[in-house]
Amino acid sequence: MNLSAHKFLAIFAFVAAVLFSGPGFAQSSCGKIPALKAWGGVTNARVVQYVDNKLHGDWQPYIDHLASQLKSVRLIQDAGKSAQIRYRGELIELSGKNLTAYLAASEKRLEVVTCLAEQALHQQAAQLADFATAAGEATDEAGEVEVQIRKPQPLRQNVTVAGGALRLEVTTSCENGSSVFKVTNRGGEWPKSSIFAIYRMGDQTKQVISSRRMRLKGEQSSTFRIDATKNPTGQLGLFVDPSWYKRGFEYDATVRCR
Repeated sequence: MNLSAHKFLAIFAFVAAVLFSGPGFAQSSCGKIPALKAWGGVTNARVVQYVDNKLHGDWQPYIDHLASQLKSVRLIQDAGKSAQIRYRGELIELSGKNLTAYLAASEKRLEVVTCLAEQALHQQAAQLADFATAAGEATDEAGEVEVQIRKPQPLRQNVTVAGGALRLEVTTSCENGSSVFKVTNRGGEWPKSSIFAIYRMGDQTKQVISSRRMRLKGEQSSTFRIDATKNPTGQLGLFVDPSWYKRGFEYDATVRCR
């Protein structure tokens, strides 16, 4: 083994020894991504910035990539083989305790990233809930009480949304007690991502129960399925909030499955 490999393993052994005991891990509710040189000095802040800038706020591809890498390392360990890790342009073989430590670091990284994604989702949901509440308050100030709830719908309905830079087709349905929204982008590829927020309706409140940030290409579809256990009122509303321009709050589609 050459000098670079020895240096890598020495650094890795030190990091593995303090991986779960260092005081830095208590600095945030999600903990910190292990500081391995092989990962290029990745940090929580750099991951958040990468997802926001490169993936337009969509965490799922990044999480899927880390999960796939972790699965590969586990399979290598289960097969009793050595894993090859690239470090400064060189392939370093890890086996035994070093491979076990690397696997632990990879598991921790996935755990932290998943936590960061959940925090981002909760923050988006809170912002949307505040936005919906503010929209309702603005209507009240104008002396009109206007609740944007459409009439009860049949088991399946298509709704076309056109305005600004959005051209959507929303299909709603009730399937085995679940409420389903299928959103199709009938326009061109979006320049940035949008937040798809699903609200619980029917109890005089607007509460976000599901939120996802996505960027759709032309004619691309995404389906949202809400189980009946999360929908006690039986009524749900969908609002799509694009990040590149401001829309007034109004449900793009509603569904009643009770």
